[in-house]
Amino acid sequence: MMLESFPQWILNLFIIQGLQVYETLNIVSTCISAFSVVYGLGDFLAYMQSSTHDYPLSKTLWGMLTIVVDAMLRGIFLAYIMTIVKVLALLIPTVYLIVMLITILII
Repeated sequence: MMLESFPQWILNLFIIQGLQVYETLNIVSTCISAFSVVYGLGDFLAYMQSSTHDYPLSKTLWGMLTIVVDAMLRGIFLAYIMTIVKVLALLIPTVYLIVMLITILII
């Protein structure tokens, strides 16, 4: 999810914001990617907090609620930065993923 849906969501937001392409397929793809990011991170939070693998859906929903603000602000910020620096548009998500992976490996 972090290596597929999140970069796709960022690039879709960049296409909508920076290139002003408001086609129905782009908007639907952006919404699906955003939901995938929020659901995936919310489910991961619920999984990490649960001692068993059989946790209720309500824990996933609470995890989604806690992550929605962070994921939305982070995605919109990265897409906005990409509209400012259009030359490095594909480099920004790559650098972001590398920095996140290094941080995860250090922890």
